Amino acid sequence: MKVPLYILGLLKRFGPQHGYQIKKNMVMHVADFAHIKLPTIYYHLDRMEKNGLIVSSQEKGGNRPERWVYSNTPEGERELQKILNSFIKKAYQAEFDLDAVLFFFEFNRDRDQIIESLRFHMSSIKRTIQELEIHRQEVAVHLSREENTIASLLFAHHEKHYRAEYEWLSEAIQALEEV
Repeated sequence: MKVPLYILGLLKRFGPQHGYQIKKNMVMHVADFAHIKLPTIYYHLDRMEKNGLIVSSQEKGGNRPERWVYSNTPEGERELQKILNSFIKKAYQAEFDLDAVLFFFEFNRDRDQIIESLRFHMSSIKRTIQELEIHRQEVAVHLSREENTIASLLFAHHEKHYRAEYEWLSEAIQALEEV
């Protein structure tokens, strides 16, 4: 559901686009807060077209070969609203893969490796927080006041989650080292 949502939303925001433009916009505008594997975009474009959510037409630009340009259909516009509304109504439920590692901690023979992996996660999260801040500053100069407010909210939401995870990892490592 996530990939179609972002494809429909990007087509609505930026208008008709070819597949590579959609991928580029995913990286530029969505990658900080949604983890989407870019090769799956073409798969979803094909399925969404078969389901009547988007239409494609061939476009020739200059010396370039023809390419397919996608745009939303009225059904796609309705689907976008339906997905957005379902997310608003959805109850928040956090799920963390590391919880499974800790739940079955007694089955892992190399406890030092787990602690070292948690340290690696901490350093990775620290880098991610730094990258988010840099990207936030890069994006801010290109946005209107309203867009900047929305972008700031998105960046802050993810930064707070990453900072909470970083803090929890620090506490977890300390507790595991004391066991």
